[in-house]
Amino acid sequence: MIKFNEAGQAEGFAANIFERYEIRPLGEAHGYNFNTMKLITFAMLFEPYYPRRSENSEDNIDQDAYEEEPTRARRKLIALQNNTKMAVRRRPACVTVPYIIAANDPENYYYSLLLQYVPYRSEDEFLDGFNSAREAFQAREELLREQCEMMEIYRERDRQLEMALNRAHAFELLNREPEPLDHDDIVESPEEERMNEEQCERAKQAMNVGQREIFVNITRCVQEQLNGSQNRLRLFITDNAGTGKTFLFKLLRNQIDQLYAEGKPVVKVCALKGVAVRLVGGQTLPITLRLPVQKDGRIAPMQKLTGNYLKVMREQWKDIEFLFIDEISMVPYEMLCMIEKRLQQLKTDNVLFGGINLIVFSDLMQLTPIRGSQVFNQPQYMAPAIHLWQLFTLVELRDNMRQQGDNTFVELLNALRVGEMGNRDICQCY
Repeated sequence: MIKFNEAGQAEGFAANIFERYEIRPLGEAHGYNFNTMKLITFAMLFEPYYPRRSENSEDNIDQDAYEEEPTRARRKLIALQNNTKMAVRRRPACVTVPYIIAANDPENYYYSLLLQYVPYRSEDEFLDGFNSAREAFQAREELLREQCEMMEIYRERDRQLEMALNRAHAFELLNREPEPLDHDDIVESPEEERMNEEQCERAKQAMNVGQREIFVNITRCVQEQLNGSQNRLRLFITDNAGTGKTFLFKLLRNQIDQLYAEGKPVVKVCALKGVAVRLVGGQTLPITLRLPVQKDGRIAPMQKLTGNYLKVMREQWKDIEFLFIDEISMVPYEMLCMIEKRLQQLKTDNVLFGGINLIVFSDLMQLTPIRGSQVFNQPQYMAPAIHLWQLFTLVELRDNMRQQGDNTFVELLNALRVGEMGNRDICQCY
């Protein structure tokens, strides 16, 4: 932008916001602490000030034709170190910043964050003692989170917005006509919180013999893997009604995360449908592994991930060592093959299932796939390939924990499970 003097003559280029920020006042002035002020705050609060040239003069014969402008309040000004002025905005501005994707351009992404949120007098200060903008930002990240005054404003706005939305939703529910629940449209729930140490100890003490045996064997295998073993677990844990599968599911996930002790979860949890997902606290298979969604009972071909999408997915999976799948009975064999291929792609490893430990849970007497072969039944056209289901070791939970002491009801449940419930059994229900 060309800068003009009071006589209307060009005298050079006007300074941009970066140059003005570097020569902002020293210390505190006008109620602002300029030493700790960030660039983005400076841009929000101040704008360039250019004194107006008077257009009225004795030679202007039309000056009486113009209405007198209403008197406006004087602008509050600050003086920069070169004696130029900036005006305090009447209202904070909405600052636009470059949109940079970290996975595509990490250096410029982190440099942009440094530029916006680290107070500086010269850009040369950013990388002093660091090899890259990423290192410089990560070294300051915690401090920035604590000191950024805007973060608390955003958090408070989020809290207020959430409260307003909850109130609006509550009134909407009161006035809404009842609708049938479509299980396929259930919104994904966030993963459940992990057990604390006390809860974990109580859960371990509550295990029965069968649960404890599985727990000990998996713990031993994890410890062997941490010591360098390349053997990977592929378990199918099945049960009858009430034998504590969900209880064991959650306890195993918590135990494995604790054994790795890296501070990051190493277990991914998923199921095919939203209802099962809610019980175990995870995500659906199509979301977890970007698999095709079954539509009208048809299984669409799996698309290979590429580009930035693949990079982001690999970053999400780099620390994952275990995949838990609940209700595997609903997963067709064709999708099991897709799971294996996707894991190989995400872990960049062509070994079976990408080197991931896979533990699946279900009762095969329950729901079967809508379309496709059951998970244990390899279609004939896939016969030359490895039969993936035969790689799994069967482990069965037998002790009923939910109906302990009520053998009659347990027998009724088992008869119903295998389709052998007769009139005599039904009469026992009354």
